[in-house]
Amino acid sequence: MYLCKVIFVFFVVVGLHYSGVSAFSYQQEDGYDGPEAMKYFKSDRPRRHLTARLYRAGALYVGVVYVMDEAAGLKVYLPLDREPRLVIFKAANEALVQAGFRSEDDTGQDTVTIWFKG
Repeated sequence: MYLCKVIFVFFVVVGLHYSGVSAFSYQQEDGYDGPEAMKYFKSDRPRRHLTARLYRAGALYVGVVYVMDEAAGLKVYLPLDREPRLVIFKAANEALVQAGFRSEDDTGQDTVTIWFKG
């Protein structure tokens, strides 16, 4: 059984590689060029914790959004699967409401942006 799981994971990874699907390719398709959030927020515990929570939920990539050369939010690249999206939107909406913004609905979009307090 273990060998079957290993073989399955191998073929999934190889398939994704050759299909061109990856967090990096999502990042490039829409012109986003900001840094990855876990690397950027090394010393900012709350933002690093939120980023880790989003990745654990299934986010493909979490990047930093800048406004006037200052980190102003997170751009979260969403998976296609419904369950991880629900968990990601729950975390995103908690952060948005806490920062004083309205919550976001899942309308099938590729990304959601979580803005920080101004």
